[in-house]
Amino acid sequence: MKNAYFCSQFVSEALRKSGLSLWDRPSTLVTPNDFLHHPAFETVYEGHLYDYPLLKRERLKYIRKVKETSTEWEEQAV
Repeated sequence: MKNAYFCSQFVSEALRKSGLSLWDRPSTLVTPNDFLHHPAFETVYEGHLYDYPLLKRERLKYIRKVKETSTEWEEQAV
């Protein structure tokens, strides 16, 4: 597929283009596991995103409400 990335490829390429080349292989061959085990990174949180202690839950509730409203509008339009 042209002009498409998978997550680890995208992040690896963004880092490389920013001048941080962390691997000696093309971004297409970088996996999520490579990020996990690279010495330049440390895990700061592991778990469900909703349980992240610095997450503003009010914002998530707002986003969910907007999506529900958007879905209602779509259903009414059909």
